[in-house]
Amino acid sequence: MNPGHGHGNKISRQQEQTIAALLSHGTIKAAAARCGISESTLRRWMRLANFKAAYESARANILTRVSGELQNGALEAVLLLKEIARDANSPVPSRVTAARCVLEFALQLDQFHTMQARLAQLEAARAQEQQVPPREALAGMIAELFRRDRAFREATETAIRKVETEHEKATVV
Repeated sequence: MNPGHGHGNKISRQQEQTIAALLSHGTIKAAAARCGISESTLRRWMRLANFKAAYESARANILTRVSGELQNGALEAVLLLKEIARDANSPVPSRVTAARCVLEFALQLDQFHTMQARLAQLEAARAQEQQVPPREALAGMIAELFRRDRAFREATETAIRKVETEHEKATVV
């Protein structure tokens, strides 16, 4: 029986090892060399539905784990940035940079949630077979994002000017 053919969605042990090599080595050439198979064999396997499904599943599992680790570290990173921004003993450029990072991340998160909500609205409207003109919906989302971005940049510049002014006053006194 040929690997990747036969009953069910099973793949061979060698194909499982090849998927692991693909995920860890990043290229077909490197993965094939690591597993002792030819590149053409690996390319042929990648066209098989069961191999492709197993590869995509393994890749999705890794991305889910990486995403979880990033989310776990995000809180620590934000707390550190906030600590630096508040620390009067930190150099002003470090404090301004930390504050700017916190503000930028907050804006990006807000934009993500706004887009997510708008997408959910559009999907719900489509599911109910309501006609929502895509151009108008996208134009509205883009206009809102530009408005929020402009407001955020203005607020950031104001905050930076305030910190710089306070720093100048502190160095004059």
